[in-house]
Amino acid sequence: MASAYSMAAHLRKFQAEQDPAATFRELSAVWRAQVLRYIQENPRRFVHLCFRRASLFWGNRETAHGFPEYIVKQLSPTLRSSPYRFDWIVALATVGLVGGVWRQRSGVALLKTHPATANFLMVLLSSYVFCVFAVHLPFFVSAMHRLSIVPLLFVFAGGAITSIAETIWRRAWKGSLALGGVAALSYALVSLQPVDYSNELYRWHSQRYMRSGNFNEATAEVQAIAQRLAARGELTGPAADLTRPEVDRAMLATLHANAAAWHFQAFQLDMARDEVRQALAIDPDLAWAADLLRAIQSAPPEYKRFFAGAGLTSGSDGGAS
Repeated sequence: MASAYSMAAHLRKFQAEQDPAATFRELSAVWRAQVLRYIQENPRRFVHLCFRRASLFWGNRETAHGFPEYIVKQLSPTLRSSPYRFDWIVALATVGLVGGVWRQRSGVALLKTHPATANFLMVLLSSYVFCVFAVHLPFFVSAMHRLSIVPLLFVFAGGAITSIAETIWRRAWKGSLALGGVAALSYALVSLQPVDYSNELYRWHSQRYMRSGNFNEATAEVQAIAQRLAARGELTGPAADLTRPEVDRAMLATLHANAAAWHFQAFQLDMARDEVRQALAIDPDLAWAADLLRAIQSAPPEYKRFFAGAGLTSGSDGGAS
């Protein structure tokens, strides 16, 4: 499905506004210059964002893209029963890598017949994992970008079992404790990151509302999900207000404003305008809704026609991609 991430659409926009003969290479050069200028002007902000992107890349939950999979998981017994947890995989994979180095230093070859080959493969695979992470770090990052390294993490996790068994067999209790500490630290770094499901809940509400046209029905569904998440201790942030039996006016305004933002992203200007006006009628002090209304009202008439011609209209499910 075409979306605002479409390079072709941005090139058409660039050609219409600046240079009709522009190519992808020239557009990329303009964007690269903007990025480098931003880094030079905001070095501390850039470093902060790199740490934030690292936490997203190695976080225990994915950042949703159009479809909040972690909300859907609460509705699916099959997905809920899956034993896969990324924090456990990272912990075991780290133990596998550290344990592999320890075994080599202890004179226990990873492959007794081909020790050099084993060393080379371990360095090669771990370097690949690091390079995938490093390449994505300066840019927009979500956990979906780590997909290519997950199979390798499973391989390293399998090595952890061997390393743990080896330390126990050799009665290397200090080594066992060290590997346990490595596992606990890795697990904590991944699993203890704060979780805020606000955006996922807002997005789920907007998608359900845009599909059904029934605001109250979508709100009731999101309230039920929020209550289940809160019961498990997995709901923080503003969305915690959705656990109340009666949604307050501020939250109602926020839900309408989020729906407006999704309509605006789908270039449905009339619907976006109606929703944001409802939000401001409920809560006139919702500043970002007022900003959104000004953005909608300032959109030129050709805005929708241009992006529709670039293939950037919303999909049949009523949600923006």
